[in-house]
Amino acid sequence: MVEDKNQPADSSGEDISDAVVEEQLKKEEDVRKESEFYFRRFIRTFREFIKHRLSIIDNANPQSTIEGIEKDVEFRGFNLWILILSIFICSIGLNVNSPAVIVGAMLISPLMGPIMGVGLSVGINDIVLLKRSLRNWGVAVLMAILSSTLFFLIAPTIGTQSELLARTQPTLLDVMVAIFGGAAGILAGSRREKNNVIPGVAIATALMPPLCTAGYGIATGNLFHFGGAMYLFLINSIFISLATTLVVRYLKYPARKLADPLKEKRTRRIIIFVLIVFVLPSAYVFYNVVDRTYRLQKIEAFIAEDIHVDRAMMMDPEITFEGDAAIISLAFLGEQIPDKMIASWEKQAEARGLNNIVLNVVQVDNSAIAANGEEMQRIASSLIESQNTLQGKDSEIARLKDKLDKLAESGLPKDLIEGIRIYNPEISEIYAGQLQLSNATRDTICTLLIKFDPSLELEEAKELEIKTKLRAYVRSRLGSDTVFVTEL
Repeated sequence: MVEDKNQPADSSGEDISDAVVEEQLKKEEDVRKESEFYFRRFIRTFREFIKHRLSIIDNANPQSTIEGIEKDVEFRGFNLWILILSIFICSIGLNVNSPAVIVGAMLISPLMGPIMGVGLSVGINDIVLLKRSLRNWGVAVLMAILSSTLFFLIAPTIGTQSELLARTQPTLLDVMVAIFGGAAGILAGSRREKNNVIPGVAIATALMPPLCTAGYGIATGNLFHFGGAMYLFLINSIFISLATTLVVRYLKYPARKLADPLKEKRTRRIIIFVLIVFVLPSAYVFYNVVDRTYRLQKIEAFIAEDIHVDRAMMMDPEITFEGDAAIISLAFLGEQIPDKMIASWEKQAEARGLNNIVLNVVQVDNSAIAANGEEMQRIASSLIESQNTLQGKDSEIARLKDKLDKLAESGLPKDLIEGIRIYNPEISEIYAGQLQLSNATRDTICTLLIKFDPSLELEEAKELEIKTKLRAYVRSRLGSDTVFVTEL
């Protein structure tokens, strides 16, 4: 009977426990739903914020942009003379290896006009503007090359400078600069408020120097310089135009409509053909440049990490590309390098995934050194010893630098001493330094030895006041707790 009386109580307790658990679960579910709600609202707000900040369509002014680019496309009169003069300036900068002069020439160059005109015309299906842009682009290129060729034929050349050589072979960075520069140029031109981005794009994309280098190649009869420079200029022009076309299409500039449906259809076909001509070579060039850059990095890592010879000195390596093959030229001075070592280098290159490479090892053997006499042997030995000695100099330089640092720490800053002289004309002489205590901690005390001007006949109280102020001034400047000031 007792058990029967207790049974309802147990059932009631279980009901209460279930209700508490259910209520707790409901609260957790409400908290979860509330968190999801605020999270979704945050994501939506953040997305709208980013979209608003990055929006460019609302600020675009298609008509004024088209009119501005169409005006800059034409190359005659003032524009052509400005181009010729800027080519002369850029050629001078390349000849004397002056980056500042080259940048100044790029700043006044009007070359961006027809290149952006080509991209705009493809973007809005304007065949008339496309023909004008290509015609004026050809005129600009021809006049630029003729002007630079004339300059380098007449002016005395100092030699093939580094600024000239830098314009003969495109890299991945050149392609990226052309893409981003073209996009920045058309975006800047699309704004209602104009600014100075276009000159900056002309400088960044470096359209002028390759044309001047091409003229230098013609003047000196160097087809390598001419071909490399023109290749770089064409890459810049194509990618700037392509970026302009993509931005114009994104901004949804109004396409040109022709009254005659047949002419409009023909125009579209021509535009599509030109676009394909742009895109396919651009993709091919981009792939080749990326692949060559990647291979060059792997080759440089291979040379730095795997090519080591104890008794021979390696000169600066030379890496050239001929088609798909990479030729690595390594010149050594010293003892003969065994064929087994060269074979091991080739295997290490294959292990790094460097296929289709030619390892060209040039070395001065012992017989050649002996044939040139003791002087050649002495020079070779001296060069090898110098290389080994240079490695040991690093520790000596570090030791001397550490000593100088310690000596500098023992003195006081010069500006502090000068400040004391200026603000305390009563002091005629002053000596300052850090005195080291002869205790276990080897602490230092900032010490000032001063001498008052005897002609002023200062009172003792005045001298004490100057010492107190001087001590406080030095303590605040150096952050030192202890400053000792005494008279000589």
